[in-house]
Amino acid sequence: MVSLSMKSIFSTVILLLASPVVVCVDSEKQQDPTETLQEFQARMASSIQGLLAQQNQTDALWFGISDPFYGRVYWTFGFANKGSSTPATANDHFQIGSISKSFGATVILLLAERGDLSLVDTIANLAPELTAQFPVYADFTVADLLGMQALVPDFLDDPTGLVRNLTADPTLRFSIPEMIQASLRSGQVEVCPQGEECAFYSTTNFLVLEYIAEKITDTPMPQLIADLITKPLDIGDTVEPKRDSDGVLPDPTVTPYAGSKCVEEFQQRGTTVDPGADLTELSRAVSSFGIGGNMYSTIRNLVVWAQSGTGDSLLANNTVTDRHVYRTIPSTDRSYGMGQYQLEGNWYGHEGGTFGFGSQAYRNDCFNAAYAAAVNTCAYTDILDQLRVLYQAELEGRITDTGGSPTMSPPERERGNGGGGGSGSGGGSIAVSPEASDLPTAAPVGGPSLGATLCYAACIAVNLVATVLTLR
Repeated sequence: MVSLSMKSIFSTVILLLASPVVVCVDSEKQQDPTETLQEFQARMASSIQGLLAQQNQTDALWFGISDPFYGRVYWTFGFANKGSSTPATANDHFQIGSISKSFGATVILLLAERGDLSLVDTIANLAPELTAQFPVYADFTVADLLGMQALVPDFLDDPTGLVRNLTADPTLRFSIPEMIQASLRSGQVEVCPQGEECAFYSTTNFLVLEYIAEKITDTPMPQLIADLITKPLDIGDTVEPKRDSDGVLPDPTVTPYAGSKCVEEFQQRGTTVDPGADLTELSRAVSSFGIGGNMYSTIRNLVVWAQSGTGDSLLANNTVTDRHVYRTIPSTDRSYGMGQYQLEGNWYGHEGGTFGFGSQAYRNDCFNAAYAAAVNTCAYTDILDQLRVLYQAELEGRITDTGGSPTMSPPERERGNGGGGGSGSGGGSIAVSPEASDLPTAAPVGGPSLGATLCYAACIAVNLVATVLTLR
């Protein structure tokens, strides 16, 4: 749901910086070559608080990493509800918006691996009754939809008022055909510039994929996600609700709020919300959006999902290779593969925004590292991008400061690996959960490592060459 990418501005940094900092440890860490775990935690917390002090635009923030030296570590800042004394914790549930697409794409790719469908199947072949109603989709293939090559508009851009109607009555729920119809009312089909190959982001494509998956398996998508993804990865706090559900998040939960930029986006869609408004009721309407953006998770689970390569660890190597063909999204700094973005710095994964939440989940094979982050304010993505830059600088610094760095390590391909979302001690704003399978041997202390630096440079070069070749 990037078309409603959300950003906020109403809470004060005092709330964020005044929140307690409590440490909970799930298991022993592996020693880092340069500093203790506690020193690392405190240093990162200070850097994150510095970013929050500069922005002063969110009520709560969740940040977690899967680190090659420290394992899984989580930081939380602020309070679960505006004006309350309940601190945000690593166990809080929040909506993950379009990160849901990476789950849906992984399901489709797994169905292709087991022969339920083919990526070259056309939509007309798989769902003729759907394309009889919406012929624009007839000749597109499954791969086209996964890679955003079907240039159909997003249903959230419906000029006749889907968002306006939801704002007026958040209890409304829509079927997949109703949302496809809403997307086509805009009448704007994007076209790549002559001689270029690109992608055009549309949530509507993933609604069609959900329709097909449910039809050919006779299984609801929420059950497919549970059976094929969340159970094997042991991330049971990550759920796709039924499309006609009430959309209520389980406890512990947090309150989503409207920020200044999403107020503007509501206005562009013919409706209004007040800055700082509680969007709880409206956020529940997202349940209609299926794998386009209706799932929820916790920071613990989301880090595991990022660590898996947003599903790559469940797939065969040749499938992952096909998935990682990225095409540029015009007027953005992002490229898109099959249910994954690729960002500068060799990060790949997904991000999302809903009516009151923003989130990211990305992995970097060069560093064998991953991160996830979320805020409970809409249209506020700046801080999430800055967290990625902060963590990348941390990882790059280790190449200079230590005798080596674990690089060029893809996510584990063995099915079912990835660890659990486990619970830590309650109320903590920093949590640690390293596992032996996640931790390579720490590099020895020493001067700059030419080998590590060259390895990192080679990883970047390989990615650049692959990107050039796919765009030719």
